[in-house]
Amino acid sequence: MNEKKYKYKYIVLDHTDDPKDAMSFNSLWSDEYAEYVAEDAAEYHHGYHNGYEDEWPLEFRVWDESGSKLGDFLVERRSEPVFSAESIST
Repeated sequence: MNEKKYKYKYIVLDHTDDPKDAMSFNSLWSDEYAEYVAEDAAEYHHGYHNGYEDEWPLEFRVWDESGSKLGDFLVERRSEPVFSAESIST
């Protein structure tokens, strides 16, 4: 199955408000689902632009490929706890 990918741009408003600094990313969501597109922007930012180092929540501004603004979104990062154990002598 060939799924359509939509092209978008975003900025993190906590970092810049200049659209020239916008980063491009792809999403499987159309602009009808702007909140999901914003979540994809956050995932892209987290994975490819050191977003894991940021203080979340972050404010994202998202545009479609033609430059139409989809909106501003506050995105929270939810973390799953990870546990690691090692044997100790008693």
